[in-house]
Amino acid sequence: MHRQRVITAIPLALAALAIIWWGKAVSYALLVAVTGLCLKEYFAMAFPSARRIQSLGIGLGLLPLVLTIISTGPATLVAGLYLAVIGSICIFILSFKTWPNPLLSWATFLVGDIYIGMCATHFIFIRSLDAGREWIIFLLCVIFTGDIGAFYTGNAIGRHKLYPALSKGKTVEGAIGGLLGSIVMGTGLGYIFFKEINPLLIGSLAAVLGAIGQIGDLAESLMKRSSGFKDSGSILPGHGGIFDRIDALLLATPLMYWILYLTKNYAYFK
Repeated sequence: MHRQRVITAIPLALAALAIIWWGKAVSYALLVAVTGLCLKEYFAMAFPSARRIQSLGIGLGLLPLVLTIISTGPATLVAGLYLAVIGSICIFILSFKTWPNPLLSWATFLVGDIYIGMCATHFIFIRSLDAGREWIIFLLCVIFTGDIGAFYTGNAIGRHKLYPALSKGKTVEGAIGGLLGSIVMGTGLGYIFFKEINPLLIGSLAAVLGAIGQIGDLAESLMKRSSGFKDSGSILPGHGGIFDRIDALLLATPLMYWILYLTKNYAYFK
């Protein structure tokens, strides 16, 4: 299992970093593809026997992202989310008699589209900032180092379960190890990309992102357990599905953007 995880992760990570660094248009295409697969896995869990609903969910979930690529800006994201909400209302009005509990089904549909679509769109906002590609690489490395640190620390010394009702494998020791890994990675990248920024601030940013990433991981565990699934998919050998790998990243991305955006006038993060 460990060997398979490494064999799968290394080439994917190198390819993603190369695309982000050298190709803006290709990185956007990659983002759409990854988000679409993530939506596919979510709707396959939430509506396993409703293929048409799955397809509609993927299309509406991608709407905010695609519109924002065409015209970058928070207003475009809001418009995309609004259109996704209207589309979902029409779907469940027309199929009202199909569902034992239409309100619950509609809410489940909206969670996927708004949560995944909204979070993924913030990659575009970060990329549009000064040093946007450096910030994206910073974010990816901090979150994935946290995942790796939590996994291996938990396997090595984990004794106290973090939240067994949602995840039997996660431990308190693993969570601490993951958070320390995020801080070390973030501080190190700060010296490479952002020498003018106080290392304490960079380390603090990495710690906040690492913590919110772990909440994102638990959020996906909540979705999987509620749907009766162990993994969101099997597309990545040794890892599970796309959603399994980017759950922490999804929730951390909007937070990072708004921290950078709201503090830019105070010269905390240039």
